[in-house]
Amino acid sequence: MQKLCQICGADAHGLHFGAISCRACSAFFRRALLSKKLRKTCKNENLCTDFSGLKTPACKICRMRKCIKMGMKPQTLQKVSRSVEIFVGRPNMVLFTTNTIKKRNYVDVKNLVAAAFEILKFGAPTPLSNNLSQLERMSLEVTYSTGKCQKLDTICKNSFSEVWKFDFLTAAKWLTQLEEFTMLPMKIQMQLLQAIWSVFGRIYKSGKTVELRKTQGENSRTMNLSDKHYVEMENTKIDMSWLSPYPFEQIMAFFCAGSDASNDLHEYYMSDTFGNRNYASRIMKMMKINQHLQRAIRLQREKTLIAHTFDIFIADFSHPEMFVDSGC
Repeated sequence: MQKLCQICGADAHGLHFGAISCRACSAFFRRALLSKKLRKTCKNENLCTDFSGLKTPACKICRMRKCIKMGMKPQTLQKVSRSVEIFVGRPNMVLFTTNTIKKRNYVDVKNLVAAAFEILKFGAPTPLSNNLSQLERMSLEVTYSTGKCQKLDTICKNSFSEVWKFDFLTAAKWLTQLEEFTMLPMKIQMQLLQAIWSVFGRIYKSGKTVELRKTQGENSRTMNLSDKHYVEMENTKIDMSWLSPYPFEQIMAFFCAGSDASNDLHEYYMSDTFGNRNYASRIMKMMKINQHLQRAIRLQREKTLIAHTFDIFIADFSHPEMFVDSGC
C-alpha cells in the first residue's frame, strides 16, 4: 500500500472514502461533507498545492477539490457508523427509546420569582432586633411545627411545585433577617437567593425530618417536605413523568451511583444554657455535615450535567439558574 497521503503527502493511514489518505485529510473530507459552510472561492486563484498546513493554513476549497480528484467519494460517507450506546457508553436499559422526538415540558416560575422579589423588596416583616444575634433572628423567621404536617401518599408535578414555592419563599424570608444582605442591590439579592434556596431547603428539611422522626419513633422512615406535608419513603408513589420519560427507579439508580454565623454559633454553645459541654464535639459534627453537603452538591451537579447531556430530563425552566443545585 502507498505510504504517503495522496492529498497532502503526509504519512498515510489507509484507504478512506476511496483514496489513500492520512487521518487529517480523511477527517477534513468528512467535516466538509457534513458542514453547511465551506468557502466557495480560493484566494490564490485555485493554484494551492500545499495542504500540509505547516507554512500557511490549507485552502479548504482547493483541498476539497484535490480530495475529489484523488478519488474520494461522498457516497462512501456512512451516516451512522456506530450506535450511540456503544460510542459514548450509554446503558441501553436506561436510555433506550424508540421516540425520535421527545416532548418537552416548560416550567414557568416567573410568578414565584415575582413573589420572592416582593418579599426582598419590603424586607423583614418585623423590625430587626438588636437584642438577638443574626443567627437567632434568621432561625426564628423560618420556624414551624411538624405537628401540623400531613402525610402525602403520592408526589407529582404539583407536589414539586408546592415544595419549590415553600423553599424559595422561605429562603427569601430567611435572608431578609440578615442586615448585611438587605443592604445589597436588589439584583444581587435575587441572584444570591436563586443560588442558595435549594441548598437551604435541603438543610432545613433535614433538620425538620429529624424532629419529625423523634415524635414517630426510632424506626420511622418519614421525610419532611414543607410546613404542610411529609412522606413515608417506602410507601410513597413518585410520578416523575413531567421531568423524565424514564421510570423513577432508573433515575434514582443514575443519581445514586460565614464568619459572623460562626461567631454566633460559638456564643450560642458557650452560653450559660450549654456551658462548654461537648463544644468541640458539636463543632466537629457541624463541620462534618458541611463537608458532606458540599460533596453531595458537587456530585449532584456532575450527575445533572450528564443527565442533560444525554436528554434524561425533558423539562425546561424559565429561570434555569434557579435549579442548578435542585437536581432537575
